[in-house]
Amino acid sequence: MIQPVQLTDLCAAYGHAISNSTVIENVYHASGDVTPNSVFFALPGSSAHGANYVAEAVANGAVAIFTDKVGASLMEVGIPIIVVDNPRLELANVSKLIYGPHIADVHLWGITGTNGKTTTSYMLRAVLPQPAAAIGTTGVVYNSSREELARTTPEIDELYRLLIKLRKLEIKKVVMEVSSHALVLYRVHGLKFQAVAFTNLSQDHLDFHDSMDNYLAAKAKLFSKDFSEYAVVCIDSSEGVAIADLAEANGLVVSTISTKETSGTWSVTDAVVGIDAIEGVIQPIGLKLNLAMGGYFNFSNALLAIAMADQVNEITASQLKALSVVAVPGRMQSVKFNGINAIVDYAHSPAAIESVTTELRNCTTGQLIVVMGAGGNRDISKRSLMGAALKAADHVVVTDDNPRDENPAQIRQQIIAGIEAIAIPYSEVPDRRAALVAAIELVRSSNDLVVVLGKGHEHGQQIGSSYYHFDDVLELTAAIKGRGINE
Repeated sequence: MIQPVQLTDLCAAYGHAISNSTVIENVYHASGDVTPNSVFFALPGSSAHGANYVAEAVANGAVAIFTDKVGASLMEVGIPIIVVDNPRLELANVSKLIYGPHIADVHLWGITGTNGKTTTSYMLRAVLPQPAAAIGTTGVVYNSSREELARTTPEIDELYRLLIKLRKLEIKKVVMEVSSHALVLYRVHGLKFQAVAFTNLSQDHLDFHDSMDNYLAAKAKLFSKDFSEYAVVCIDSSEGVAIADLAEANGLVVSTISTKETSGTWSVTDAVVGIDAIEGVIQPIGLKLNLAMGGYFNFSNALLAIAMADQVNEITASQLKALSVVAVPGRMQSVKFNGINAIVDYAHSPAAIESVTTELRNCTTGQLIVVMGAGGNRDISKRSLMGAALKAADHVVVTDDNPRDENPAQIRQQIIAGIEAIAIPYSEVPDRRAALVAAIELVRSSNDLVVVLGKGHEHGQQIGSSYYHFDDVLELTAAIKGRGINE
């Protein structure tokens, strides 16, 4: 039986003696979500402090406030204020206390890395005993539903409530993408995973981490016994080797995968790669793998999923067959109509862009036409590198991604600087819808391929403070239908 947590006992644990025995039902960090008999955490933020919203939290039924010294100085309320050194850490601790018992029989798997997390999570979900769910960049996927989330890894209180929701639906196996932000900001603190995995590391999010060393250190936090006893690591990079060594040094049981050599515990042989399908033989088990998505790098994602699932039960041919029908929104997603071929992919880091375009160049006998932009209010230093990563393209249409609060023209020029450095023909079409039409107009034969990068599964475009509905797949399909080459 789950024991209720009383406010008296909770406050006493933090050195506050009060006589209010209210049973705490929920924990929140967002004032608008607060419900009666709950605790509100006023967190410090990059632009505002949560203490500024405490009146709303109290009005909605909060019975105690946790915050730091700065937050406490900003509020006057008639309920207990508990001052802590690290409100985010304590949000995780209190959330575990209140919510943890409700998901005691839920099994979690965690995947981190720069690229490939989403695809790997979809693949692992497919091969685990069902029902299973996946939480990450594309939202939460369960049964036949997909619901949007605000973050790749939700804040810890939101995450617990989501896991409880899935548990009520009898879903006890959940695969999670674990972002570097989440690891630094305690969004998974206190959770235990059946296994954790590392995909790769390349430049991204330096607006948050400042350096690649800090970025790697954030990812590395997941590979300790605090989180799991088991790890699966792609060792195709020096960072992967370092993570594998760290995990082993921390006492985890480590399984490795490699698509570049056979030194990994898991590898692939007899690979055949196409634009929208790949096949190979998984070693050491010798079973055939077929995927309905292109890109040699997807062997790496599949191997990670297979290795993690194998730690539960020995992988079978029927599980590999389940992988053959996995489709991931905006990840090497094929769009075909009227003799025109196109791919939509979420690639938005220099390494991912180079990998995707190089793979598709190898499978394309005609022109490779790329449409790409870059997000605003994010790592500025990677933009010219993104442009320079397009060496495999025959023509690039530079457009807007999510410029947010930045000058869109300036973002485009930073990308163009990289393109000009490698002397690839390009055109600049600010409006993304018009850019897709312009790219389709460049198609001359069914051997050509249009690749749209950066937004993938997203259904909107943020320009300034406004958010407009925009779906690359739908807009690209409309552009293709507007101009078929087999008319």
